[in-house]
Amino acid sequence: MYGAWQNEGHVRDKWLAQRRIQEQAADFADQAAVRSAIELLTGTLSDIVLEINSDMTIMTTGSVMHDSFFGASVGGKNFTELACPVDRDRLLELLQRASRSHVLESCPMRLVRHSRDFEAQVMAVAVLCKVPLFVVGIREEHNSTQESAAGDVFAYSLEDDNDDKRQAEGLADGMLQGVHNNQASDLRSQGALSLGESLGTNRTERIFSDLAKVSTWDGGVDPLVQKRLRQVCELGCTEHWLLAWDELEIPSPEEAVVLGKGGFGVVLLATFHGCQVALKLPTTADGVAPARSLPSFANELRMLRRLRHPKVVLFYGAVIQPDLGVVALVSEFVDGTTLQSAATSKGQPALGMPERWWILLDISKALRFMHGQTPEILHGDLKGCNIMVEYHPVRAKLLDFGLARLHKKGMRPLGGTTRWRAPELFWSRGRAATPAADVFSFGRVAFLTLTGLIPPAPPIKHANDPNSLVDGAETSEELWAFAWPATAVSSMKQLLGCS
Repeated sequence: MYGAWQNEGHVRDKWLAQRRIQEQAADFADQAAVRSAIELLTGTLSDIVLEINSDMTIMTTGSVMHDSFFGASVGGKNFTELACPVDRDRLLELLQRASRSHVLESCPMRLVRHSRDFEAQVMAVAVLCKVPLFVVGIREEHNSTQESAAGDVFAYSLEDDNDDKRQAEGLADGMLQGVHNNQASDLRSQGALSLGESLGTNRTERIFSDLAKVSTWDGGVDPLVQKRLRQVCELGCTEHWLLAWDELEIPSPEEAVVLGKGGFGVVLLATFHGCQVALKLPTTADGVAPARSLPSFANELRMLRRLRHPKVVLFYGAVIQPDLGVVALVSEFVDGTTLQSAATSKGQPALGMPERWWILLDISKALRFMHGQTPEILHGDLKGCNIMVEYHPVRAKLLDFGLARLHKKGMRPLGGTTRWRAPELFWSRGRAATPAADVFSFGRVAFLTLTGLIPPAPPIKHANDPNSLVDGAETSEELWAFAWPATAVSSMKQLLGCS
């Protein structure tokens, strides 16, 4: 009898212990959900979000985004070290208010970055859990009389480059670098500043031009490349397009949906904060991206970070790992197919002639926007595979700016795909590039769109040398011309009301 009673007590104690564990697990799950919701809310109002213990230690560690924002590793530091001495009491008071009210409290104050002060709005909320925790959001405040936006942060990154050339170049574009992004937008709308100028400022020019020269690395990523990529991280943090891997949901290789493949990488369907996006990744070997993919990815990032037009695929941001030489691009997912597939009706609904004209109109709008900048932006690889078509309604968007160029003195030779390339690019080996090269490619895109046929190959002499033309090709237009099918011509005449 005693043994049965003792066993019953043991079972009861075990049941109570399991119940307490389950209650604690549910409590922790609720706390994690609340904490996640608070971080999401704070993140929508802030440039950066940190988790801080009750002893003011920063819990967030190992994040390129956070380290780039402050210009140094902040994980494990005391948060008061990031505030100006005169505002540390105000910071402590803010956290005390947050712990009492349990709602989002905010206060303007000055924080420290690169030993320099900057204005910020600091928001804090206390998370109700057994371990005291604060979620703190920081939004940098800009005004015309304070620091020069990207200028101060980015200029500091370049100070150790120790060359007088940068200082001389800085004088030439000093006014431009001193303008904040919002002010630049206002000037651009008044015709005082173009998108091309914002893309081609000397302080960013040097960074991306160095990355464009990368050809190979052995035994790890070149230190200069790592340095330049860290500087690009700082630029991305300032311009608010730098992303972290944990913001993306990437399916396993077995479940991955491949949207496209190219010579330098692959495009996968991923999820970004609950929304489908296109994730462009370089092909990797042993976890390290090959050097040959970096110039293309860096060049596309350079263009897309400021390229905004309804007929150009929307750029959301980039994930950068300087130590591995990796740049991954996150852009809008266009739920459709390439123009080449749509025009040839390969597994796609057939397009009527009016829809085909609308597609060409959309592409021409994108080119008009790009060629209207100062300097002009050349796409450099306009072809059927680099245009996406949606069906409901039918519309087209331009993508893949890996070979794009700013049309100015000293620009790198323009590449492109042989079948779609302008004649002058063959005999000049890409050095005679102008907006007319894109217009020639657009003509071939029009042929594909309206006929459903792939344009014929150019008059090349040697298949192994894409720049070798047959004799007389430089002066003979007949060698470049090709006949349009009679059915396509008839359909176009009917649409245009011609006899």
